Amino acid sequence: MVTDGPTCADGYTWWQVQQPQLPDSGDQPAGWVAEGHGSDYYMLPFSAPVTTSTNTFTLPTGASSMIVAVDGISFTYNGFAGPTVQEQHSLDYWGAFGGWPGYVESYQFTFGTNQSVPAWLTVVKNGVEFFGKPTMADLAKRFKAKVTPLVDQPINYYLHTGFEAFQVLHAQESYPTLQNLWGLRFIAQYAQTTGFTLDGKDMTYIFFGVTNDDAAYVWANFGVSTGLLADNPLPSNYAPPDNPTAPDPAWQAYVAQTVAKLQKGTAQDFFVTASSSGKATIADLDQMVSSVAIGS
Repeated sequence: MVTDGPTCADGYTWWQVQQPQLPDSGDQPAGWVAEGHGSDYYMLPFSAPVTTSTNTFTLPTGASSMIVAVDGISFTYNGFAGPTVQEQHSLDYWGAFGGWPGYVESYQFTFGTNQSVPAWLTVVKNGVEFFGKPTMADLAKRFKAKVTPLVDQPINYYLHTGFEAFQVLHAQESYPTLQNLWGLRFIAQYAQTTGFTLDGKDMTYIFFGVTNDDAAYVWANFGVSTGLLADNPLPSNYAPPDNPTAPDPAWQAYVAQTVAKLQKGTAQDFFVTASSSGKATIADLDQMVSSVAIGS
């Protein structure tokens, strides 16, 4: 973004610019850039957001599935959240959300009619330009190596430092067989505090992936629930520490116990909140994600 200028010096018109906050370091590099030389411009004005297209895909009557395809992106949808899929292609400035590097070309596919329930698949087509080649290469390296996530560490491959909630736990980690992608899927619990009952009613299915050429980034986010935690009360003698920033061994033990219960389940034990029938499970999500293919 432009923070100062213009000013003239050495035969050039100069503008001071600042990079939005970087996801890994939190730095915001700044400096002066020449506007151009002669008829060659190094900088051009840009307006955002710019929505370039929207589409609605509808499952044909009597069909059990359909191919959703737009601009080289395709996947198979079996109607688990209703007959339609909404798609929006936009060029937007995500830096305003805190932590994203800047402008992004995204294709967001949303499922179901309840807008309060997370149910989307997002493809960042310009991932290599947006996140940077080193970051995309590092993600691809982790996914290809199928690194086992650390149990006591959050999985934060979405690179969004401005996310208000934190990841309490993750479970059911898996590296699915994909088309031209590498990626990781898991179930997570997000919250803004600790010391509450983990009952499995408000969990999230997450998939992060990158294309084989490290160019595009894929993020799937769906609300899910499970009965595996129906009998998972917070210990009756639990008491949070007086200092909220102090370690809480009792809470950590409860979380570990919860993760152990979740790991014993199968894909059929986790139900998609946006499901129109109430019967769709993350097996349906896995099937859809596994069918995603992204071309140029």
